[in-house]
Parts: sequence; C-alpha cells; structure tokens
Amino acid sequence: MSTSTAFSQSSPQSGLPRVRLRDPAELLAATPHLLGFRPSESVLLIAHLGADGRRLGRVMRGDLPPPEAARQQAAFVASAFPRDGDFGVTVIVVGRRDGPEYDDPARLPQAEFVSTLTELLAETGTPVLQAFWASEIRSGAPWACYAGDGCGGELPEVDYSELAAATASLGHVTYDSREAMADVLVAPDETVVARRSALLDEVYDEFGPPADTPESVSRGREVVRGALRQAASGDLTLTDEQAVELAVALSVPRIRDACLALAVPPESADAVVAERLWLALVRCLPAPERAEPAVLLGYSLYMRHESTFAGLALENALEAVPDHILAKLLHQSIRACVPPVKMRGLGKLEGMESLTEPL
Repeated sequence: MSTSTAFSQSSPQSGLPRVRLRDPAELLAATPHLLGFRPSESVLLIAHLGADGRRLGRVMRGDLPPPEAARQQAAFVASAFPRDGDFGVTVIVVGRRDGPEYDDPARLPQAEFVSTLTELLAETGTPVLQAFWASEIRSGAPWACYAGDGCGGELPEVDYSELAAATASLGHVTYDSREAMADVLVAPDETVVARRSALLDEVYDEFGPPADTPESVSRGREVVRGALRQAASGDLTLTDEQAVELAVALSVPRIRDACLALAVPPESADAVVAERLWLALVRCLPAPERAEPAVLLGYSLYMRHESTFAGLALENALEAVPDHILAKLLHQSIRACVPPVKMRGLGKLEGMESLTEPL
C-alpha cells in the first residue's frame, strides 16, 4: 500500500465524559473506542495535550510497513503528523507475531521502525513519550514496552471498560475492524439499487435534472422534512418512490446545503436522526445520486469527531462522483486533521428555512 494513502487521522469523540486512564494497559485497551474500530496490524500515534500531557488529542492510524518500506513509512508518518503545541506522542504497534517472549524489547515486532520513527519525530519537535506493542486489542492479549524497562503484561477488559460504556451511552458504535465499519456503507441489496437507478433515469428523461428553482426548493424541503419525521419515529424503511424523491431533492444545491445545517450542533437529536437517514440513503441509492447523502453523512460524522468513519463516507461519495467539490474539501480537511469546529460554518443556514421547523 502506498505510504501516501496508508494513514488516517481521528480525533477523540465529542461529548465524552472525563475518563481517567490509569496506566499504559488501559490506554491500549481504549484505542478501539478512540478510533471507532478495533485496530489490527496497525501503528497508532496518539497526541498528548496540555501542560502535563494528560489530555489525549488526535489519533493517527496506519498499516504496518513491510521491512523494506519501514524507513520510508516512518518518514511519511513523521512529516504527516501535525504539530500543534503537543506535549508529546505515544506510539503503539498492534500486530501478532511468532517467536521469542514479548519481554525482550529488541525482539518486539517493528522495533527498528519504531526506533526510526522516534528519531524522525524528535527532529520535528515532537517527542515520543512512550512506545508500546500489543499482539491485538482484546482482553487478556499480551503487551510490552519498547523502552526495555520490563513493563508489560496482559490487557484489561476492552469491551466493557469505563470508556466503552461512555461511548456506548452516547450512541457511538465501536466496530470490530475498519473493514466492518466500511461494510456499513455497502448496499445490502444491489437489485434494489439497480431498480432505483432505472427509476431515476426515467424521472430525468421526463423532467430533466432538477434545477435550483423556488418550486424545486419548496418540493425538496417538503420531501426531506417528511423523511426526517419518519426517521424520528424510528422508521428508516424507504419505498422506491421515497428514495427517488429524496435523491432528486438532495441534488438541489440549496436543499443539500440546508441539510448540512442539521449536523450542528452535533449532539442534538436532529443531528442523530438526520445522520441515520443519510446512512440509509447511502445504502439504497445508486451512483451518482448517493454522493449527496454520503457527503451529508461524512459531514455529520466529522462534526461528531468520528473522523475515520467520516473519511470512509466521503470516499464513498468520491467513488460515486470523483469531482465532488464538497466531498474533496471535507476529505482533505480530515486528512489534514482540521478541527471540526473550523468546519462548522458549512452548517450555517443562509436565507434557508430550517428543515426541522413544522410545515
């Protein structure tokens, strides 16, 4: 895999209560809930913030490099990890191995890679505070320190920890892998998608592509409001007619922009309901129409600091429409670790009636 595309960045999820991680083992066990999925065969960089480094910041995750690409990958990571007055960084390697006992740091997997990465990060002014290895992030899995000070042991409870409970209480899902997270965006029934693609072709053949006219805006607002009310009741089952109407409505720029406003504030009930609707549409619409709900989903997830899942949604949008300007902007912002608060302005209503107001 190319080093330029192997890494993604995330931020701690918003709204979490303060949870104290008492030791390295608890930090390792927390990584699935910081990322949103359980990492495997991965290298993680976790920023430490504040005067004493006790507050966790952004997380960078990438695939472990093959031996011949270790230095190249380390150089890329060191240059790509943004520096923003961090206290320092923790490096974590997650990967199974065969061979000697894990209490010998010189024989830990990727030891040379970690050493090179530590040196290169130091040159950029980012000290590595600690570096750990774990075979996997599961309860009872072995872990050890690269420092050679004899630290290590077995991971504590991962799935039922205090942080796991805190994230679950806010409705955040921790997936078993990045692939499992990506699978959520896949259509469960391609025959339904194909049928709706044919119906959309018929609509465009008869009426042409929707224009940003007062009539199309009014109709689009009505369609989206009705779908949001239905989703708020817990019903996300869409008929072919509803799916086609929503696809047409979201292709109207003013309606799409008004839908962005539903993501702010991210902790609101409106944001949660809208996000569920956008996900349902991504899973049941064809390209290019699914690009719009995929962008809306990506923006909503981004505002909630779920950057990895947001990136996957935006990649889905770019698969559907490779030159989608907003999808490109948001995807680049996530890769550059731009704080979500700096992108909140996209969710401001300008001259548009709120979609959550009664008809």
